[in-house]
Amino acid sequence: MKKSVILPAALGFSLAVLVCLWHGARLAGETRLDSLAKAVLKFTNGQWFDGQNFQSRTFYSVDGALTSKKPLRVDEVIDLKNGYVVPPFGDAHNHYIAGSHDINKILDQYLGDGIFYAKNPASIHRDTEQIKNLINKPDSVDVIFANAGLTASGGHPVRLYDKILIKVKTPGPDGNFENLAYYIINNKEDPEQKWPLIIADHPDFIKTHLLYSEEFEKRRDDPAYYGNKGLDPKLLPLIVAKAHADGLRVACHIETAADFRSALAAGIDEIAHIERRFSASTEWKEYEELLLATTIANAVVLEKAQAVPPRTTEAAKIANPALSENVPAKPGPTSLRTPEPGPVSELAPKGREKSSSDSRASASDTKGLA
Repeated sequence: MKKSVILPAALGFSLAVLVCLWHGARLAGETRLDSLAKAVLKFTNGQWFDGQNFQSRTFYSVDGALTSKKPLRVDEVIDLKNGYVVPPFGDAHNHYIAGSHDINKILDQYLGDGIFYAKNPASIHRDTEQIKNLINKPDSVDVIFANAGLTASGGHPVRLYDKILIKVKTPGPDGNFENLAYYIINNKEDPEQKWPLIIADHPDFIKTHLLYSEEFEKRRDDPAYYGNKGLDPKLLPLIVAKAHADGLRVACHIETAADFRSALAAGIDEIAHIERRFSASTEWKEYEELLLATTIANAVVLEKAQAVPPRTTEAAKIANPALSENVPAKPGPTSLRTPEPGPVSELAPKGREKSSSDSRASASDTKGLA
């Protein structure tokens, strides 16, 4: 049974190079995998990434944890042949691992590319239940799911599911995806009444949607904005409070700077989309120290936020340039989570005093469906 260890980003030096071992072991069978997990391994002739540069070093795997301290015995020597050893990658916002369709091919692709972790912020629990025996184990990808997201009537992703994805996904008994792929939250009573249904699907975190919240009243009942609106921002704090009370973090899809401010004020933990029009706005500069831990498609976001490079994700962001000792060769499925819910940390925008509504949030994606 693998250990579940919460690691500060770059300290998680479980090796992407080792994916060839895990992947090969999986193809060779569980016996080989078990023997590798129990064996004391010595890795020679490797160029190890220390957060800034590659260093020629020798490491060992003892009881599934990496260390530079020479053990009393070595069962197997693995020559890395001057290969480059990097941390594992994580896909912080994907909708690829979502059901049985092509799942073995998808998981093989992830492992082959050194991606050990994935986070899906919009999925259908009915579908992900079909693959639970294929994920979150030592020889596969660790995945966490938000399941159905929370939105308002006619808000995103209602149109996406009911008009588009219905062609490839099976709706619920009413012919739509309500309470299956999304939950409708229109008033302060809805979170209380629908929370048992939400929790019954065992989400790993909660996904919410704010779209053009500064125009919520204008868009709420106008059919022209079908699929292009979201929650009433006044309801978001209620949702966050209920999620945090159950130990769940909250991600929020945003479209505008006003959405961003409302999300922060509500105490969300993660920003799940950042669009070009927001990132290019002057209001973004207020939060230019925001840490982005995600894949970001728009280069302008990277310029404005001075963020991490493209394809850097939550499990692989650089938090410390030093190589940590005694970290597991592959952390468990909770490695993408934090011990306690709530804002990651407080960080006041430049030129302002800290307040309880200022926080450093992590951002997830720009490329997903929802």
